[in-house]
Amino acid sequence: AYGFVYRITNKSNGKWYVGQKKIDKQGKWKSYNSSSNKLKAEIKELGEDKLAFEILEYVDCKWMLNYLELYYQIILDAMFDEQSYNGIVNVRLRKFESMKERWKKMKKSFP
Repeated sequence: AYGFVYRITNKSNGKWYVGQKKIDKQGKWKSYNSSSNKLKAEIKELGEDKLAFEILEYVDCKWMLNYLELYYQIILDAMFDEQSYNGIVNVRLRKFESMKERWKKMKKSFP
């Protein structure tokens, strides 16, 4: 896999965060816990056991990693849901003809 899209949920208040992480050879991704400063502070304060870490999707290329992070943030309403820690949606994608058929097959399994 190239990377994954994940969701972290605070078990005590239901707040959540959706993000992405590229898998690196050094294994640093195994201890990664978001780019959200608010969420990082809560993880430090509460401890990782008070949060649920869930991988939503593994992907095999950068394009799909960016696309699926955006996809989940949009379908979960990350910018407007008060329970979301996400404060920024930032993605740059170009139309990628070779991904059309892959996406058609993949999206059948998404919410």
